[in-house]
Amino acid sequence: QLLAGAFTAPSGTLNVGGNVSIINRGNKGSAIVRLTGNASGQTVTGQTGLYMPGLTIDTGSNAVTLVGNLNVSSHYTYVSSGTFTVTGNTLGLWCAYGTTCNITPGTVAYNNVAFSGHYTTINLGGGTMTIDGNLSFGDTYGAGYTTQPLNNGTLNVKGNIAVTSWGFRGTAVINALGGTGTTLGQPATAGFPTGTFTVNKDSVTDTMSLTSAITLYGTGQA
Repeated sequence: QLLAGAFTAPSGTLNVGGNVSIINRGNKGSAIVRLTGNASGQTVTGQTGLYMPGLTIDTGSNAVTLVGNLNVSSHYTYVSSGTFTVTGNTLGLWCAYGTTCNITPGTVAYNNVAFSGHYTTINLGGGTMTIDGNLSFGDTYGAGYTTQPLNNGTLNVKGNIAVTSWGFRGTAVINALGGTGTTLGQPATAGFPTGTFTVNKDSVTDTMSLTSAITLYGTGQA
């Protein structure tokens, strides 16, 4: 078992065959925690407000469970797993000042996902991320810094979409898909990615309500 918060994590890779828990004050850093798999499955447990370093899931056919509010502070890569359980989980993908974080979502579905950073670039690597719950995204650097990039990928979202802090720009595509009673909100001065934004609900009973005015910055975006 790896206890993130019981070590420093400036760099390197930690290959872990057991469970991972964020304890004490957690650890940020560019190190990568790599899940290697075991027949009993592996669980990664987060805590609200605490962080772990980067995370790679590469467990072959072995199960993985993400629990609680799991905040990853560097690169995130999904390679393989057996059953992938995220019930009730929020995956926070945070990127440090002046850095680029690469996100490889793989072909699995996530529950809630929150992108954040502090004057950062988030690169989806051309991948498509399936989000069955809610999506939020926003850089926290400061007023006027509304163009930090969320780049090069597609976010398919079934739940609510919330732009937070100063938002992100970049080229990401966002598709608001099935689900009834979902919402979309954006602070007045926040950025929004310039890739295509599409609302494509499954039926007339699936609705999305605006909780604020929405500003789209790309030509022919919607």
